[in-house]
Amino acid sequence: LDLLKNVLENSGQKFRTHPKFIHAMRSYLAPSILSNSLGGSLSVVTSAMEMVEMVVVRKSFRAILKREIADIFQSVIFRFLDSPTAGYGRRRVVLEVLSTTCSDPQTLTDMFLNYDCDMDSIHVFEQMITSLCSAAQDGVSGPIATPEEGISGGETGQLRTAALKALVLSLKSLRAWCSSLEETDGHEIDPVEPQQELSGVGSALERSASMTTQELDETARFQETLRRKKILEEGVQRFNAKPKAGIEYLASHGYLNATAEEIASLLKNVRDLDATVVGEYLGEADEMSLEVLNSPRQNLEREPTFIAHARVALKLAAVTEPSSILPPL
Repeated sequence: LDLLKNVLENSGQKFRTHPKFIHAMRSYLAPSILSNSLGGSLSVVTSAMEMVEMVVVRKSFRAILKREIADIFQSVIFRFLDSPTAGYGRRRVVLEVLSTTCSDPQTLTDMFLNYDCDMDSIHVFEQMITSLCSAAQDGVSGPIATPEEGISGGETGQLRTAALKALVLSLKSLRAWCSSLEETDGHEIDPVEPQQELSGVGSALERSASMTTQELDETARFQETLRRKKILEEGVQRFNAKPKAGIEYLASHGYLNATAEEIASLLKNVRDLDATVVGEYLGEADEMSLEVLNSPRQNLEREPTFIAHARVALKLAAVTEPSSILPPL
């Protein structure tokens, strides 16, 4: 891991942008970092977290490892912060990584724009701040650790201090970013390092610090994406509890029209919907459920997830209504 870190630190721009290097980063390096971060040796975890820190803060790596970085945050960083059994050493290393992340204004901005304002990504920025706030109060973002779990009162205090430090750094970074927008008055900011665009977001705000019409449009787009993402998440939660209530919520908030085609598209494309609940909804004998089930039939061969949901519906129908009128697949 230390040798790989040295290679990444000393590599040049052409090396980092070569297709073979990008393929190796995505296919081999990112899974290796993920597995070593969850290892049993604290020294190995520390080395892996140092590579995570470099990958997150260095712009050229963020550009090619967007999905992998989200997986690392969700599977490692938030997992260590939220688990009272992760131990003092792992949480301390994670808080050091977050402190470095929070100290860079551009990194924080990119995290918010590329993850929280992306319909297909998790809320990395929001969850990071929420976990840090909880850790600053309890030392961990989950239940309070006890001495039986190997953490003394002094170590818990150190974790709280580290989390509070990261929060203070995040506030300073966000203030510095806002100040740069206020002070430049239309002058362009020289980029620190050439980089590829991160899914088309963030780069527009970095190229110019003035609040031009184009940037106002970009800001409005980000706000609208974030608003729709919040509506979708709430609608998914309601759907998984009561399908019709979830669809009514999404329709009333303008996320979709309550037509069979749009509902079918929702069931096929939204990954957080509970498959059993989807099957129960499709297994109902009302007119709308039948229309939804029939509407995408011509595309079933290309939608294995939807097939799985439909099969659940048919199994439920076979148990509850032997004379179901559902059409065969």
